Amino acid sequence: NAVMIIDEYEDINIDDFNLITSRLGKGSKLLFTGDIAQSKIKKDSCINKVKHSFSTDYVNAHTLTENFREPEAAALLDFLKTID
Repeated sequence: NAVMIIDEYEDINIDDFNLITSRLGKGSKLLFTGDIAQSKIKKDSCINKVKHSFSTDYVNAHTLTENFREPEAAALLDFLKTID
């Protein structure tokens, strides 16, 4: 009865995806977050397996349609770019 959050899943290879999924305990949930468009790995990525699982009863997918990032984070990143 736990929740595991796997952030930036688009950069997880298929072996790690299978390892993470196989550790799911009884009554637990896995939440994968990420952006397929930002994937840095092309070979052996878990993306295709995850996309195919969207059509099963085991997986739900949600796409955010607006930016939910903290505005202050963007301002801080802009500030940090000005520092040598």
